[in-house]
Amino acid sequence: MYVSKMQTIIPDNLKPLYVRAKRRGLIELDILLGYVADKYLLSMSAEQVERFRILLLQEDSNIFKWIMDKEPVPKEFDNDIWEMVKSFDSSDKKAMM
Repeated sequence: MYVSKMQTIIPDNLKPLYVRAKRRGLIELDILLGYVADKYLLSMSAEQVERFRILLLQEDSNIFKWIMDKEPVPKEFDNDIWEMVKSFDSSDKKAMM
């Protein structure tokens, strides 16, 4: 079990996804995908967890292009998980910690 900075208890089976979301290598994605993990991971269905895992396998440069609308989001990623990513609100101070 792991306790996040937001004091969320992360079960062992979800910890690799949580860590991968928070430690991308590109600080913007660390913040954005870490926000998704903090806000939604524990409430995701098994299918959503799998879609999030597959998104996290993508290259940072591709995800960043999709976020910045430099390239269209591929159909296989344009789903409920992507809606969670797009729901990021930079004014949410907890997400920035």
